[in-house]
Amino acid sequence: MSNKDISVERAARLGWTAILVPLALGFLFSLVLAYQAFEASRRHRVAVRATLREQAEFGAYLLASEIDRTMSETMIYAFYPIDLALGDFNEFPPPSILRAPPESARCEPESEAEDRTFFRYDPATNTAEADGPNAAAFEAWVVEFLPPRLDDARDGVATGQITARIGGRSRLIAHKRWARDGRAVVYGFESCWRSEAGSVFEQAMASTQLFPPSLIGATPNDSLFTLAARGADGSLAFGDTWDAPTAGFYGTAGLPSSSKLGELELRVTLLPSSEQRLVLGGVPRTRPTALGLVLLTAILLWVATRQLRRGHELVGLRARFVRNVSHELRTPLQQILLFTELLRSGRIEEPDERNRALDVMYTETRRLIDLVGNVLRFSAPNAGEVNIGALDLSQVTAETVEAFESLARSGQAELVVDAVAGVAVTADGDAVKQILINLLDNAVRYGPPGQTVRVRVRRDGDRGVVTVEDEGPGIPVDWRDEIWKPFARLEGDDDGTPAGSGIGLSIVKRLSEAMDGRVAIESGAAGGARFALSLPIRTGDVA
Repeated sequence: MSNKDISVERAARLGWTAILVPLALGFLFSLVLAYQAFEASRRHRVAVRATLREQAEFGAYLLASEIDRTMSETMIYAFYPIDLALGDFNEFPPPSILRAPPESARCEPESEAEDRTFFRYDPATNTAEADGPNAAAFEAWVVEFLPPRLDDARDGVATGQITARIGGRSRLIAHKRWARDGRAVVYGFESCWRSEAGSVFEQAMASTQLFPPSLIGATPNDSLFTLAARGADGSLAFGDTWDAPTAGFYGTAGLPSSSKLGELELRVTLLPSSEQRLVLGGVPRTRPTALGLVLLTAILLWVATRQLRRGHELVGLRARFVRNVSHELRTPLQQILLFTELLRSGRIEEPDERNRALDVMYTETRRLIDLVGNVLRFSAPNAGEVNIGALDLSQVTAETVEAFESLARSGQAELVVDAVAGVAVTADGDAVKQILINLLDNAVRYGPPGQTVRVRVRRDGDRGVVTVEDEGPGIPVDWRDEIWKPFARLEGDDDGTPAGSGIGLSIVKRLSEAMDGRVAIESGAAGGARFALSLPIRTGDVA
């Protein structure tokens, strides 16, 4: 490589550095900005989610407090007949006395044949008396589970409700303890989650203000959240399901520690519409804007790198093309100049020597004409335009080979033509000649001295085929798709192989496709390369 080439290479690398370094720094900067934006968005989402969960939990607490208050009032009226009986008769009445007040009738039975069960329990004897269709089951449950819950009674009175599975289903059991003259009795009955106004859950949903009116306006609660409740035994007291929602935000809360409703638990789940009202803009979503910018920057960096690499390759190809074409031009010009000076000086006096000098000058001139034609055709805007018409492929091939004979002799090659007469095709005669000249020139240039270049013309179905086969080293299989590209060359710059412009085969490919033809390469019989050009048979001549 010359010093000039080294300088060009160094300048190209410096150009790469001057462009890629700022692009890389910009890419890193975009990564930092994207990370900061993503982290800020993540923290915002975490804060908003925590706020919504807290609001849901606070809402559950407010509802639990309202339900506890309502049920406590309901129980006072439900057990009022016991207070009257003890005041008037000073005796503990039977459990059936609880059937009198309307409060106990609020809970409709599951079927017309079923009624509520009422009971009375004596802690001193640990015995129970029940009145109702499930009397035996109630008596067994009261004796087993109720005594431990009476141990925390204050001032001789204990009141509460608890969910329990009795008789094969979950029930809400209301109970209250009375003590008089050293004797304690507990009354109870099968209750429900209903007050005089109806379901305590629906009543709490409608009357409890969970969120500020400035945020929700007049929007009803059932449009903002859903409510579910379950008892101590895990049974569902209200709502469709207790399962945690897969989407949205929810909070749970139990009743206050002073509650008489046992271990009732509530779950409030915010609806998506409420999220937009409670938090300005709703829950922030993960937006790919920052990542999109990073991706765009990466793509731009990749495109710039690719374009720089392509530009660097084009600079190298141009330099090599100029070097090869210069060599191709210089060699025949030197030959022509040499023999012109010899003829002008009169140093060549013998007729045979003069004729040989004229042959060399003619041959080199033809080579220059072909080379210039290739360059002009390659660089012309309409390089792919052809004039299609009827053409005798055998005749055009014979004329082209005859005109190339002098160049073949200068390359110490012998041309042998085997042509079937009358192969008529539709093609451009000048384009076919240019293709054959390029193929013959490559065959002579890269083949060994004394080789035989065989040219054959035949008909193959609806195609006319002309092949050019040399005895050179051939072309590797993995390079047979690359050689058709402009400036593609198998040899290196300094391996001693013949130079060339690198555009001959690309012109062959372009012209053949413009004529609806095909050009292919395969291994020859003698190990060289065999190029085949096929063109469509002229209309009317197809067998």
